[in-house]
Amino acid sequence: MYKDGCMTCLSEDIKRLTRRPLHIRYSIQNTEGGAMMHGVCDEGICWMGYDLDGAVMRNRFPDAIFVEDVGIVSFEMPLAVYGTDFQVNVWRELLKIPRGGTVQYQEIARNIGRPKAYRAVGTAVGANPISFLIPCHRVLPSQGGVGQYLWGSAKKASLLNLENLSI
Repeated sequence: MYKDGCMTCLSEDIKRLTRRPLHIRYSIQNTEGGAMMHGVCDEGICWMGYDLDGAVMRNRFPDAIFVEDVGIVSFEMPLAVYGTDFQVNVWRELLKIPRGGTVQYQEIARNIGRPKAYRAVGTAVGANPISFLIPCHRVLPSQGGVGQYLWGSAKKASLLNLENLSI
């Protein structure tokens, strides 16, 4: 379930979906980063977020049918995302950031061959549907601080501190 005793995805890659999932089984599970909503479609894990009421998840998947299903997530499942080629490239780059490491938006832009697209990288990072497993919290602004995070800057700082980073 966990790699090295911590919540880290065992998948090395992301499965890109050609359409948004239409059926999502979900549950709230406790993780090292706190309680999270987990969503699973037929292809794998499609959602992880700190929206315990499911509002953000339902907004991301407006046409899906949601069924509560406690204990559905295994972190050996593939990550299954719906997004543009650019977004998926950014999310794949995020998977390369080691636990305890951080990068800046510009570095991701360079690594995906789009050095001037750092603002678009920021937008793609913010659209990450699988928080923590696709570690968007490890991306920091060049001007310092923790920056923005869908779940709040305090949650981002908490996750970084969990990984022994004092930001």
